[in-house]
Amino acid sequence: DMQHFVFVTKWRKPFFSNDQVRARAEQLIRHICELHHIEILALGFDQAKPDHIHLMCIIPLSYKLSLAKAAQQIKWFSSIHLRKQFGWLRQDKYFWATHYFQKSIGGGRAAQQRYIERQGLR
Repeated sequence: DMQHFVFVTKWRKPFFSNDQVRARAEQLIRHICELHHIEILALGFDQAKPDHIHLMCIIPLSYKLSLAKAAQQIKWFSSIHLRKQFGWLRQDKYFWATHYFQKSIGGGRAAQQRYIERQGLR
C-alpha cells in the first residue's frame, strides 16, 4: 500500500538545516525502512522549512506492519541514532513531534513523487 508520511521535529526545530544531520537522518530512515521491507519511493527535506521530512513509501501488506507501527519505528530509530551521534540534539528531550501526517496515495503517485523530490530544490 503506497503511503505519504510527513514527520515534524518537536517544537518545529530546524534540525535539518544542518547538512550532516539531514544526511544522517536520510541514511537512518533508509536503513530502518530496508530492515522492515518498506520500499522508499521518495524522501525529501524542505530547505525552506527544515523542520520536517516527506516520505513516500510502500508498506507491504504481507509484512503485517501497521502504519502507526511503521511511523513509530522510523521515528524511534532515527531519533535514537541522531541524538547519539550529535550531542547537541540531546539538549531537547525529544527529536520528533508525537504527531505525523499520513495519507494513502492512489492514482496521483507521479505528482506526489515529484512534489517530494522537489522539496530540496528551492
